[in-house]
Amino acid sequence: MDFLDRNLGRRQFISASSVALGAGMLMKSAKLMAAAGGVSTGGLPGVSAVGLKDDGTKYGKYIFYPPEELSKSERGTNVFGIGSSNIEGCKMNASVLRFDPPGPMPAHMSPEKHEDKIEVLSYLGNNPDDPMDLGADMDFFLGRGINLEKYPTASRSMSISVPAGQWHWPWLLKTIRVPITFVFINIPKGGSSSQGDSPGAGGMPGGDPGAGGPPGAGGQGGPVNAGGMQGTPTAAQIADGTWSTLTKEQIANARTSGYIYSHLLRSGVGLERKQPKGGQWIAYNDPDIIAETPLVRIIRYRPEEAPYSIINSQTHEYESIMIFHGIDHDDPRYLGAEIELSIGPEKEKHTIKESAIIYIPANTVHGPFTVKKSQKPFLFFECVGGPEHPGAVYNNE
Repeated sequence: MDFLDRNLGRRQFISASSVALGAGMLMKSAKLMAAAGGVSTGGLPGVSAVGLKDDGTKYGKYIFYPPEELSKSERGTNVFGIGSSNIEGCKMNASVLRFDPPGPMPAHMSPEKHEDKIEVLSYLGNNPDDPMDLGADMDFFLGRGINLEKYPTASRSMSISVPAGQWHWPWLLKTIRVPITFVFINIPKGGSSSQGDSPGAGGMPGGDPGAGGPPGAGGQGGPVNAGGMQGTPTAAQIADGTWSTLTKEQIANARTSGYIYSHLLRSGVGLERKQPKGGQWIAYNDPDIIAETPLVRIIRYRPEEAPYSIINSQTHEYESIMIFHGIDHDDPRYLGAEIELSIGPEKEKHTIKESAIIYIPANTVHGPFTVKKSQKPFLFFECVGGPEHPGAVYNNE
């Protein structure tokens, strides 16, 4: 992973024209939960969340938990997801999955791009001692045709911000040593200006909007797999590259240095970004780093030093999604921490005691979020649903 190591903390800027070129324990009582009934969030099909029943609060309806029985698919364990189909007015879609050992696993076989939305795809390891250890080996591509780029096998936690119109994938998880967490978010281009996508082809990993194209189209011919998946690749398919809808010639011609799109990959941070109290940065992005992409913060928090604050009081002009996720290999619902949230001008208090995903409407004050106690490291993920610059996030206190 010399490539990602070299890119840690490197701040690169990309203009709109450049984008166009790429065109259990501590579980909340089950009595407070109601299953979402197989809701498809517009992120990944069948990834549903469990919301609070009417608990007499204003903002409790925006806090969701994994169902008691987690479903499995050929991609792994579906943890939870929220979006436009189960939150009125929500335009973002978010899904969280666990990719299970040993691999290889059915992956995204075809290149694709989305002109109408931005995606954030995060691959996060669950090593309690090293949050940057992905616990898996992944091959992936960005770009298309003469700008197709094949990246070195990844084994570090990372987040990839994909601007609208950017060609990306295929990708393959060749080996999975321990369960890894995958967070998928899509956001309408321009933030909250348009309604989020409904589930459908091309709207989620594994979908293929005809990205393969006819032979000769942008140098990207070859078979088109409408579902984007071809079952579990065999060792022979991995060895000769035929697990992908790319041809052997295309893979052989893909650039492996002098990358154009490497700035889209975020893994670790540089010395210019101070480590948060009680935690370690996994990835950070804002539109000053990659134009027209959302503000993303991913941090692994440790049990030491609690209590401490994760977020002070703040407001965003766009809606946002926050995820608190446990790293327990056997039960992703187990957070191993107790976090107190304050939401709204009323400073409505909520306590999180298991993995949770939280929706914050635009222009809604939230915070502080305080870790009251913690027995095990956990993941904090925040994504603001618009091209909001760091200066637009402010402390209201």
